[in-house]
Amino acid sequence: MIAFAVIDEATGTVAGTTSLYDFVPDQSRVELGMTFFGRKYWGRNVNAASKLALLSFAFEELLVHRVTLRCDVRNVRSAAAILKLGASLDGVLRGYRRGHDGSRVDCAIYSILEHEWPHSRAGLVHRLTPADLLPEVTELIEYSEQLVRDDAEHAPLPA
Repeated sequence: MIAFAVIDEATGTVAGTTSLYDFVPDQSRVELGMTFFGRKYWGRNVNAASKLALLSFAFEELLVHRVTLRCDVRNVRSAAAILKLGASLDGVLRGYRRGHDGSRVDCAIYSILEHEWPHSRAGLVHRLTPADLLPEVTELIEYSEQLVRDDAEHAPLPA
């Protein structure tokens, strides 16, 4: 697991955490999650900016084909945030884990595939202001856009 602390630059305090885990290189997949932000950061661009950084790393550095995200089906806030990333609902794992109260909990599974990443990335970049983007993220975006241009230049013409 690669866990990240998200720091509020204005206060120097931890705004939350997010992680990449279950990386399976030979299957070209990774899971993104275990994301928790303090309530004062809900509804702000903190989640979008951190997800842009992690998804960029997953698709452009780890070169994965699939990034999986999941949440408790009762957590409508998390489900909405995942969909806003451009992820698609793959399905629901019924009785997947025990909840805090001991009951069985269903888990919604979402994914973003490699060919969906440029559209997802564009949506995230559109949501963010330049102030939301760290220089490293801006650099990854520029690198990603260059890769897309290079692919387009070398792609075979349709028959």
